[in-house]
Amino acid sequence: MSNGTPPLFIVGTGRCGSTMLSRLLAQHPDVASLSELYTSLGAGAFPQDPVDGPTLWEALSRPRPHHRIWLQFVEHGIEIDEFRYPRTGLGRFREGGIPPLLTMTLPELSDDPDGLHEQLRLFVEALPADRLGAQYCRVFQWLTERVGRRLWVERSGGSIGMLPALVRHFPDARFVHIYRDGREAALSASRFPPMRLMAISRVFETRIGKTLFAPVSPADVRRLPPEMRPLVAPGFDVDAFQRVQIPLKYFGSVWSTQMVHGAAWLAGLPRERVLNLRYESILADPEPALRRLLRFLDPGLPQEAWLARALPLVRANPPKWPSLPPDERDALEASCARGMTVLENMEPRPRAVEPRSGDESYQGGHDPESIRAELKRILVRVLEMDIPPEQIRHTDPLFMHGLAIDEVEALTIVREVERRFGVVLFEERIDTSAFGDVLSLGQLVASAMARESSPVGGPGG
Repeated sequence: MSNGTPPLFIVGTGRCGSTMLSRLLAQHPDVASLSELYTSLGAGAFPQDPVDGPTLWEALSRPRPHHRIWLQFVEHGIEIDEFRYPRTGLGRFREGGIPPLLTMTLPELSDDPDGLHEQLRLFVEALPADRLGAQYCRVFQWLTERVGRRLWVERSGGSIGMLPALVRHFPDARFVHIYRDGREAALSASRFPPMRLMAISRVFETRIGKTLFAPVSPADVRRLPPEMRPLVAPGFDVDAFQRVQIPLKYFGSVWSTQMVHGAAWLAGLPRERVLNLRYESILADPEPALRRLLRFLDPGLPQEAWLARALPLVRANPPKWPSLPPDERDALEASCARGMTVLENMEPRPRAVEPRSGDESYQGGHDPESIRAELKRILVRVLEMDIPPEQIRHTDPLFMHGLAIDEVEALTIVREVERRFGVVLFEERIDTSAFGDVLSLGQLVASAMARESSPVGGPGG
C-alpha cells in the first residue's frame, strides 16, 4: 500500500465467518473492505505474470458462467446474501452475463457500482505491464482512495485455498485467518447454494471430465447421475438443483482438506504476519477479538468509535450440527476429524497437560532410553504400525522418506506425548520442525520434564 502498510488479506475456509468480519471492517472510516474480489474472479483471478492493463481488465471484467446460474437463483427467489448488485438492474445481464466485480465487490463500496466499474476500467486499461501482485495493489489502492479510505483489506470466501497464489504474488502480505468449527462450517456449506453448485460441478468433473458450466455431449449426459442431467449447460433447471442430495460428509471432507493444506501454508510464514481468530470466540466475546484485529491491521487505526458501531452488529449464532440425526452427525464428525486436529493446534496451548482418564502416566523417570522407548510405543500405537516398537531406530526420520508422518499425524503424536508424559512441549503453536526423529523428540520431552520438575522461582523469587 502507498502508506507503507503491507498487503492485508482475510483468509478462511468457506462459511467460516469471514463475511461478518469483512462487514464489520467496512464500518471503519479508514478501512476499505474489499469483499469477495478473488472469489468473484474464480480460476481467472491470477493470469500469467507479467500482465498489462488491457489483459488485467479482461480478467477482471469477463463474465463467469457460474454467475449466470446465480442470476437464475435470484429469479427463482433463492437468495444469496453475498450477491449485492441491485436486483432491479439484473435483467440487462441475462444474455451477456454480469461482470464479476459487480456481483459482490463494487456494490459494497458504492451506491453506483456501474459508475465505479467504468471508472475502474479507465484506470486499469491504462496500466503498463508489471507483476500481477503490483497491479492488484494498484487496483486495490485506487479503490481505497476512491472511497476515501486509508488502507485496504481483501476478503474472499474460501480463500485459504488461494494461499499459494497470494503468498507468491504478495510476498510481504499479512493474513488474518478466521476459522470455525468444521462441523458447523460444513453444515452451513451444505445449505449454501454457491457451494452446492461447486460440489455438483466436481461430480461432473469426476464423471465426464468437464465442469458443470461446459457444453456436454449426449454421451456425457448418460454418464451423469440421473438427478443431475437437467443441470447440463446451456440449460439449468433450478428446481432439479434444489432436489439434488449431496452427503453432508462431502462438505466435511472439503473443509478438512482446506484446513489441513491452508494451515500448513500459514505455519510456514513468520508468526508476526499471521493472526488467527476463531469465529466462535468473536461471537462469545467480540471486543477483545476485534481490538486484536485492528492492532494487527494497523496499530494506528482508531478503535473506540469503530467498536461502538461494530459491536452491536455481532449476533449470536448457536451451533446447529449437534442437532443432526446420530448417523449423519457421526459421519460429519469423521469427515472433519483431520481438520479438527489441525484446528486444535491454533487454540492457546494449555499450561499443564493431565493424562487422560484411565491412562497410566509415564513412570520411567528421566532416563533417556526409557523416554525413547515410550515414544516408540506411542508412535506404533498412534500410527497403527504392525511392527514391534524397538524396530524403530532412534534416528529414523519421522517425516518425508522415513515414517512419512503427515502434519495431522504429527499433531496427534504431540498431543499423545504431552498427555502420556504430563508435560507441555510447545508453549504456543506446535512446531513440527523442532523434532525430526525419536532422538530429537526425546530431547524435547526431557527438557519439558526438567522444566516441570524444577522449583518455581529461586533466591528472591
